[in-house]
Amino acid sequence: MKEKDIQSLMHKPLSNMKRTFFYELKLSKNPAKTVPFSKFESQQLRSLLQIKHSTLAMKISDADRREKFGDGFVAYQEDSFVALCYYVPRQPKIVYFITIDKAIKLRESGKRSIHLNDAIGLHEFLIDLG
Repeated sequence: MKEKDIQSLMHKPLSNMKRTFFYELKLSKNPAKTVPFSKFESQQLRSLLQIKHSTLAMKISDADRREKFGDGFVAYQEDSFVALCYYVPRQPKIVYFITIDKAIKLRESGKRSIHLNDAIGLHEFLIDLG
């Protein structure tokens, strides 16, 4: 199971949601059931914070050969999440959505990773992928 597999499974439930938000998905396959903050690239958390509390304008590359909806987008104070899936073979795949503010607060408290128990206690919503 890879992150792209989880993304594919998430497509239908996300398409049925009636809200706008941004997220960065991380997959944990380690037995400790943690997602280290080091798995996030620095601009990912920074951009999610910017989308939540300010404005982020992005241009979509013309080099991408896939069909695109336009040249870019502007996000102003939209909900932003870290989406976490703690994968265990033959167990339900659940994706926990934690607000960017709660994730940053965890990191600033000195935690080096987000444990499954943190995700269970802090998530705003989840998607059960079965």
